[in-house]
Amino acid sequence: MGEDEVTTIRTLEDYRGAMSRLIEKHRGRVVDSPGKNKEIILQTDNLTKHFGGLRAVDSVNLIVEEGAIHSIIGPNGAGKTTLFNMLTGFLQPSEGKIKFRGKTITKFAPYMISKLGIARTFQINSIFPDLTVYENVRIAAQSITNYNFRLFQNYKTIPGVQNKANKALENVGLIERRGLLAKHLSYGEKRRLEIAIALATEPKLLLLDEPTSGMSPEESDRFIDLVDQISGKVIILLIEHNVDVVLSVSHKITVMNQGKILAEGIPEQIKEDIRVQEAYLGVVDAS
Repeated sequence: MGEDEVTTIRTLEDYRGAMSRLIEKHRGRVVDSPGKNKEIILQTDNLTKHFGGLRAVDSVNLIVEEGAIHSIIGPNGAGKTTLFNMLTGFLQPSEGKIKFRGKTITKFAPYMISKLGIARTFQINSIFPDLTVYENVRIAAQSITNYNFRLFQNYKTIPGVQNKANKALENVGLIERRGLLAKHLSYGEKRRLEIAIALATEPKLLLLDEPTSGMSPEESDRFIDLVDQISGKVIILLIEHNVDVVLSVSHKITVMNQGKILAEGIPEQIKEDIRVQEAYLGVVDAS
């Protein structure tokens, strides 16, 4: 759903019509949720974060399964990024637990979580603009080795680092740009570089925080193709405001509102959920 289309949604019928068109557009690509007997990769138990009297995240029970592309959507202020910050150790929960592949990681620092196999991108570009595209990714690949603090050692002598960096760049379509300074990339390419940096740490779970924010429709389409390509290599948990992207790639969607999980299901279920319609539009079906 492009930005211009979003601004035209004012009524429940507008919402349903737009969602129906998008689901039909992507019907061949949207698949059912991973299903039964899948390994639980990430799980939260009554996860809560409050800042004074504000409960930014309130008793969230989230399950991310093996093989999933799982999207989290919700209005601004719903608690999505705060949730991501807790999952990756940048914020400590006020209450509740986080488990990754059965291991409790609630109080782990970000570097510990990264070494376990969780990587993330941020809403704002977080790259080294004056280093080359390759160097940005090579540093990430080196960070998970036993040589991460050997700053003066020739990286070419560190086993596997070059291959990991080049493979990550190939996965995101930036291998031909490897020698360019990162600041000279287009906006969409910088977002892809962030994903390459994350992939270079060989994560089992990749968290993407509004990766298409600021992208043109063409760049968003390329991002959809990228997620399709890498989803077989890594489990993806995605925060995204672009409904077109969410419907294109998601097996499962969790809707948050005011810090709580409001609804959860496959795209067709979310489209018909009255609570979701009310959260986004402030209206309910009068019929």
